[in-house]
Amino acid sequence: MVSSKTTALNADALEFLRKARESARLPFQEMAPEEARKLYESSCCMTAFSVTELAQTQDLSVATAQHAVPIRIYRPMRSAPGGSPAILYIHGGGWVLGSISTHDAICHMLATSVDAVVVAVDYRLAPDYPFPAGFNDVLAAYHFVCHNATELGIDPTRVALAGDSAGGALAASLALALRTEVDVPPIAQVLFYPVTDISTESQGYERVQDGSILTAQTMRWFRDHYAPRSLDRHDWRASPMKAQSLHGAAPALIITAAHDPLCEEGGAYAERLERDGVPTTHVHLEDQMHAFLTMGGIIPSARVPFDYAVQFLRQRLFPSE
Repeated sequence: MVSSKTTALNADALEFLRKARESARLPFQEMAPEEARKLYESSCCMTAFSVTELAQTQDLSVATAQHAVPIRIYRPMRSAPGGSPAILYIHGGGWVLGSISTHDAICHMLATSVDAVVVAVDYRLAPDYPFPAGFNDVLAAYHFVCHNATELGIDPTRVALAGDSAGGALAASLALALRTEVDVPPIAQVLFYPVTDISTESQGYERVQDGSILTAQTMRWFRDHYAPRSLDRHDWRASPMKAQSLHGAAPALIITAAHDPLCEEGGAYAERLERDGVPTTHVHLEDQMHAFLTMGGIIPSARVPFDYAVQFLRQRLFPSE
């Protein structure tokens, strides 16, 4: 369980919040989705990690029956003979915001730090495309990676999932679906401050009402756009905690932050994975807030949990090292 007593928020995060207040920036829930997307794009660009080593990139699309799903492939300069391991990365943004561009720095860094091919998915966003559109898109992207592994230079037996926030929810649900969807399921999942249950509100919604980049009010705005029907919020593809069993999912790393309304549900999901027999590591950060991963340029300490995730992924993707 997460303690109700937390240490003070990281000083760099506090400084960001102070400047945000002084700018009189409206919270996302008081904007139209398109306006909020523009703000999120510009904010992520300004606060992203500074990338020191670039990966080679290639933009492709995954054809489905109704539409094409854009993806971007990041390749490290060092390629493994016989196919490289891969990471399917799913961006956050409450299913309403975000894109490949908002998480571009993270994907560059994952590719070069893990020595893996990273496949970023530009899934459809709510409210234009509510649940289950986003889930269907990331599932299609995973199938594309598996079916085209040879052409992509990927070893299909060494594929991991990763995502932050709403992307963490999609990654968690994808890990559950792929237990039976493919011959070789993913071998790891990394979830940064994930959403795991939108059918209810955890204690974190009471704790974080204002003064943070993500509040209870913002989460409700995201949830209402993504899953306006109450019935959909109980679907495990939207709320992975609602799955009957988590047994057989990929070994997990879950990273939570104390100053985050999603903290409790992330911790509860880690506990549930363990109970259902899934090897799970839960890293809890007492002095961090939601979205620190996309703010590495102004919160230098965000590099610590990022590097921990890199270590976890390397251990799973390069088991013989």
